[in-house]
Amino acid sequence: YTNSGSVKVRAIIDTGARSSSIAKTFVEKYGLRPFIEDTVNEKCENGKVYVVNALGWECRTRVNLSFSLKGRLHETTATVSERNNLKTLVLIGRRDTVGKYIVRPISHDSIQEDDSEAEAEEEEKED
Repeated sequence: YTNSGSVKVRAIIDTGARSSSIAKTFVEKYGLRPFIEDTVNEKCENGKVYVVNALGWECRTRVNLSFSLKGRLHETTATVSERNNLKTLVLIGRRDTVGKYIVRPISHDSIQEDDSEAEAEEEEKED
């Protein structure tokens, strides 16, 4: 969801990424405002956060992000990254999926709500 309404985009779910990220071009196009924390980070300036990834580390701006996944609305902060050469403009990290969904990367419908408690109760009834 953006300042001008909702926009449907394809996202990738990456359980190896701690936090969600969004393409800088998307942020600029839809006017998302930076999220500035009051805490000071000695490695980064101007309210940016320190992010470690497979390529090393960098300081990134964060934005508030609302997104809908499987019909559920989520409010989070996402780091702004150069995702222009990637197939998806949005990456959903594990902070926004753990305890909420079970991610099955092999299947075509690879995400569903986490019903593990209900399944455990059902198994107990069968025994």
